[in-house]
Amino acid sequence: MHTRPSIFRSLLAGLALVCSLQVSAQSLPGTAVSDSAVSQSAITLISLAEQVYPSLFGQATSWRSYEGFFYKYFAGSGVYVGINGADLYLMGGQFGSSPNHQGKIADAIIVLQGSSGAPAQPFKDVVAVKNTADLIRYFRRITVDYGTTSTLGNSQSSVALEVLGAETVNGTATDKLRVTVSGGTLSAPLAYDMWVDGEGVVRKLLQGSFEYPYPMSNTIGAGLVSGMLLALAAADTPTVKAGLNNQLANNAAVTQGTRNTSISGIAVQQYTLTISSSASASVELDLSDVGNFSIATRIRSVLPSTTTTFKLRDIQLC
Repeated sequence: MHTRPSIFRSLLAGLALVCSLQVSAQSLPGTAVSDSAVSQSAITLISLAEQVYPSLFGQATSWRSYEGFFYKYFAGSGVYVGINGADLYLMGGQFGSSPNHQGKIADAIIVLQGSSGAPAQPFKDVVAVKNTADLIRYFRRITVDYGTTSTLGNSQSSVALEVLGAETVNGTATDKLRVTVSGGTLSAPLAYDMWVDGEGVVRKLLQGSFEYPYPMSNTIGAGLVSGMLLALAAADTPTVKAGLNNQLANNAAVTQGTRNTSISGIAVQQYTLTISSSASASVELDLSDVGNFSIATRIRSVLPSTTTTFKLRDIQLC
């Protein structure tokens, strides 16, 4: 991760060099917004920054929105922390009078977690994904491969979901998504544009120039991402939690282990749980700790006549 050293140097130098600007909340540009307007990653970033560098990141204002940025101002040091999509910016003191790009939020979180001195507790804050809005909350981009091999034939497909931005549809605030389905029986990839509100309801769905009628669009849209939702939610099941709590340690049919790896260049710690009742029946699951949460990244289910696989191939965090 080439951005990490620059983040360290900037934060450490900032402790000594930032100026002490006194700005009242009333004079700050933009509009105050609630925590729900920003990503969970941004909230985690600020919490860690306040913990690791309290002299630099103290006396914070609430979140504000201005010219495409969400930002916080820290009165104790005169520093601004700005968020634009998945990117982190600092301004004030040595960082200058304009936003200074510091790399990705996900990288900064990993750096700050390593500097916090707190004991690591991976796999404890498991993401329970219930609808499309939950996917949007954590991922700017996610691609999942899944398939089935059986006596009836083979089916291998992938679904890629990318967040394109925010738009208003018939007076309702939505996130615009591009969903691309490929493989399986398709001769070419099939792309949909979806507009999803905060409840996970698809308000609008386009395939090329054809617009599906609402509310039928919600049924179609939910079907496209249902494989993602079911597999990611598997990380929050009682069996997985029992394995994490070591309650399955003495079961001869259960194998567990952890390792360090990476997904899309993001360092993760991975927990593998295998449950096998016979040579022809087993379930394997990889649970990956991605910074401040954990998700299922691979599932392989083997039955006497069918093998089903799910694998998260690519992610970009919000």
